[in-house]
Amino acid sequence: SAMLDAMSHRGELRSTKHVHTVTLAAQSHLKTSSVTRDGVHVVIDGEIHNRVELECSADLDAATVVLQSYQRWGPEAIDRLVGDFAIILYDEHARSLLAARDALGMRPLYFHRDGEKVKFASESQALVAAGVGNHPHLLASALFMTFDFKEQGHTLRDQIEALPPGHRLIVNARGVDLQPFWKPNPWKKLDIDEREAASLFADTFREAVRCRTPQNGKLGVILSGGLDSSSIACQAAALNTKPTALHCSLTGWECDETSVGRAVSQKWALPWIAIAGDGSEMSGATRPHTRHPDQLYQAWSACFDALFARAKSEGIETVMTGLGGDQMVDENGAECVDALREGSLREVVTITGIDRHPLSIQAYRRLFQGIKGVVPARLRFATRQLRPRHQPMFLTPDWTKEVHEHVDSHRRDQLDTPWPDRSSAAMCAMLEQHGIRISAANTNLVGTLHGLNVTHPFLDRRVFELALAIPRRHRLRRGWRKRKPVLRRAMAELLPEAVADRRDAAEFSCYLRDVYLRAHRSEVANLLSESRLADLGIINVDKVRSAFDAGLSSPSHLIHFGMVLSMELWLRQDWS
Repeated sequence: SAMLDAMSHRGELRSTKHVHTVTLAAQSHLKTSSVTRDGVHVVIDGEIHNRVELECSADLDAATVVLQSYQRWGPEAIDRLVGDFAIILYDEHARSLLAARDALGMRPLYFHRDGEKVKFASESQALVAAGVGNHPHLLASALFMTFDFKEQGHTLRDQIEALPPGHRLIVNARGVDLQPFWKPNPWKKLDIDEREAASLFADTFREAVRCRTPQNGKLGVILSGGLDSSSIACQAAALNTKPTALHCSLTGWECDETSVGRAVSQKWALPWIAIAGDGSEMSGATRPHTRHPDQLYQAWSACFDALFARAKSEGIETVMTGLGGDQMVDENGAECVDALREGSLREVVTITGIDRHPLSIQAYRRLFQGIKGVVPARLRFATRQLRPRHQPMFLTPDWTKEVHEHVDSHRRDQLDTPWPDRSSAAMCAMLEQHGIRISAANTNLVGTLHGLNVTHPFLDRRVFELALAIPRRHRLRRGWRKRKPVLRRAMAELLPEAVADRRDAAEFSCYLRDVYLRAHRSEVANLLSESRLADLGIINVDKVRSAFDAGLSSPSHLIHFGMVLSMELWLRQDWS
């Protein structure tokens, strides 16, 4: 009851089953359903997208799809499911509980183990309500600020674990067994040209958007004006869904993309909802409040609160974002290493930009990084202690050492992992990076608080598997800042010229500096004067204040400063 009360924002209708020593409970929500049949109980948060392959009717709710699949294939049915989901399934006859999380981790699932007891929840704060995890995990907090935090094994809360993406957890009389049911296959490569790659991507992307489009109810798309969000809006419009464009207008800043977003909405005659990002909408980025104890506040993502509130007031039920587009179809920084290893000098010159800017320091810096990457991973790791280590910004020496030891341990475990090339390895690693893992969880949570289902078509498992199989040469920018040639070709007939022909991309650093240094300067200063992270001994607050007083002049200072503020605000939440 305490756990359900902590998640009252998910709905008033409760579904509870008591079976043996197992209690299954669910709060009703747009994408939460439960079912019981023949001694099998299923609760799912999310949706299953490959119903045709599973031979299940489109009219069935997601829980029934999972139950029928389980009755047909047993626990291995989880391997066959494609979608965004977190599942709890209990089989009375086998006295076995199965928990599973989708391949890319778009729906969270947390748990706590204590002897013979295991508790699960869709939100970690529900486990806090059950009496566990009411202290921060200090190492996780330090890793969060250095972008090395991966919500696997541990979370930001002590004693609370996150089920890793693509894993299932089986609990029975024999104990607790964590198993992967899906892993990316970097060895599968397609021998196709750019035209074929674009055609395949267009078909897969269309399906990723279609299966996330509500059958009944209004759809909204977060439309910045960039290629990724514009592609989703145009594809949804081409499917005759008439989505509403949701836009944050940054009028007065260099990064304002309103005119480009307007070009998309005008081409397809889409309804338009915009909020003004003038700083007042971003109060959540610098002011602690108890809207939700799991929410991590950051200046840019704070705009979703205002946008989602407007969307809900307009009757929108599902919102799509362009999250994941950069990771799926853009260069990832390791292409130069692979080209050097293969001796493809023409490709090296193209990737580094030496052919276009032969006197540019940046071009030769990219070349130098590529040459460093050619050194075998084991040799690079073995010589780490002989070279000056990168010092995490703002951390104290003690926590710098802790972070280095943790990162080294993780890399040591990865040394024996075989990869066909560095760019495939980098693409798989990006699935766990902050830009996807934390951003998706945060955006989904804010949507849940407003009663919205938030989903990300680029982070469809099938889109990722195809992008991983496309030859790397098709991802090269060739002089563009964010060219993404496969996506541009795939969407050529749907995008307006203002988007299809863009060579630049918005840079939001000017806006973020303005939020911190002008709109909320006093609030930020107050946070630093009473730093919880400094009290815990994690950061050197004098260095943080110095960077703040100096105007956050470097991009690195700005990015890491935002992470410090995010953690400071989170530590001020009411965890009880």
